[in-house]
Amino acid sequence: MPQRLIKQKLAWFLKLTNPDNQEIASLADYLTSDGFCHGFSISYGSMLVIADKQAWWEAALIAIAVCPYKASALEEWITLPGADHNNAVQLKDIFTRVLNYIVYHQASDHPSVTPFQPKHLDQLNILTKFFEFLHEGKIYKIEQLKSIAGYFSIDSLEQSLNANTIAGNICLLQAPQHTICLAYKDNRWILYDPNYLHTSPYTIHRIFNTKRALAREIIQCLGSSIGITVAAFDHTKVIGFPEFEKLLKLNTAEFIQDYGLYAMAETAPELLPTVINSLVKNPSEDYRFAVAMMRSTPDGLNTLQMIALSSPSCLQQALQILARSDYGAACFAKALQQENSKNLLPLHTLALSDLDTVSLALEIASRTQEGIDAVTNSLCILTDTHCSAFFLLGYYASKTLPTILRIADQSNCGSISIAQALFLKSEKILGLEALAYIAPQCVMKAIQIAVKGQEGLAILISGMYSPQGKVSGIDIIKEYIPELQRDIEELIERRLRFFQSEGRAPKKRGFPLTFFKMIQSEDRDILPPSKACRRV
Repeated sequence: MPQRLIKQKLAWFLKLTNPDNQEIASLADYLTSDGFCHGFSISYGSMLVIADKQAWWEAALIAIAVCPYKASALEEWITLPGADHNNAVQLKDIFTRVLNYIVYHQASDHPSVTPFQPKHLDQLNILTKFFEFLHEGKIYKIEQLKSIAGYFSIDSLEQSLNANTIAGNICLLQAPQHTICLAYKDNRWILYDPNYLHTSPYTIHRIFNTKRALAREIIQCLGSSIGITVAAFDHTKVIGFPEFEKLLKLNTAEFIQDYGLYAMAETAPELLPTVINSLVKNPSEDYRFAVAMMRSTPDGLNTLQMIALSSPSCLQQALQILARSDYGAACFAKALQQENSKNLLPLHTLALSDLDTVSLALEIASRTQEGIDAVTNSLCILTDTHCSAFFLLGYYASKTLPTILRIADQSNCGSISIAQALFLKSEKILGLEALAYIAPQCVMKAIQIAVKGQEGLAILISGMYSPQGKVSGIDIIKEYIPELQRDIEELIERRLRFFQSEGRAPKKRGFPLTFFKMIQSEDRDILPPSKACRRV
């Protein structure tokens, strides 16, 4: 059976040996719900290359795979091939060692795994910052890292693989959602896929004598969009992929198709300056590039975001390519709409770019209604770290706020989105307060947009006259822009009376009762000041 059976056995072991530990139980549940191919592959490569423990590691995995679900089985003593001094160990100790290797090398940022790993460890930095392997009294660390990536045909992959570079080093091959391990030893290619059968030493890995057969199998395992990373332990060894570099220079566009550009941004961002600069000079490939920028994984980021995060200096050129055609603008709009499990939308990542790049992104988005709506909808979405795109744009690119508001004003969802953005807390700060502090000249325009719609008005009234913690919207206005308080309250009153006259007044639920009593009075000309607590 593949990794799934190993993970099920490891989860069973954790729950059996730690029945009252909630963190262990959470890790056990996560083991059976998600793949650990990255952890399996790095562990396999480490054992094969550094310690010459390939036979030992494979035997350990097989022992776990065939272990019955019986507590008594864990007490059995077995001798694994290649064990130090041929010592026998209990099966429970094998479970523990394998578990430690796989969980650590998975380098997951999932909350079920992070209690068992160093802070800030992830799959992008484990080989560069956190990898250490102790063998025979020596600590092995990565001295060099070389990555290539793109969309490979069997021919281009066959030509790109370099035996001298891969021999003696850990080599990971990655697709957007899977990782396998490759080695070159004794004039043979050894390929390990965590999804191979783990019940026999003859099925746990595969051996190839020709690169063509190897290339065909790699594409069968991963698809054609592949990232290849070689981690070397000798800083004096020359590692590289010269044939790949020649192919990339000759036919750049071929390597970016499908998820090829995504793979570059994720695995080999150092390639992007050369690749994008080449594409800038080749408008005939704009269509292919635009399609590639929309690619995303179900639980991850899209290509646009990957470039923004891994190679921000290339983002403006990438946007310039999209800006050259209507189709590019349409694809950009679709990319802006894409969501992921981390609630990190493209607009969140774009907000961290330089001002010129953000301005260009907004200009492209404003060309289509889809782009306008995508930007507007994103403003009130919070990331997992509780930051809205509205807040991030205000903080990092405040000069774009007038443009943001103009875009929102053109969207049917502008009223609701702006109203929500004003009263969402980012970094414990209300959007309205951030706006009043950073760009007070934009506050009135934001409120004018918010009160345009019935639901937006309802949200605004609730936030303005009901305290959010220790402060209400009116408190913020009084503190930062008191000269606008009367105009703002009169605007809210006019819009509420308008909706009342249309028979579409917002429901009273959630609004302060005193507000409705006063708004219905004919002898008052301004809303009462808020009774919310002042900030301390």
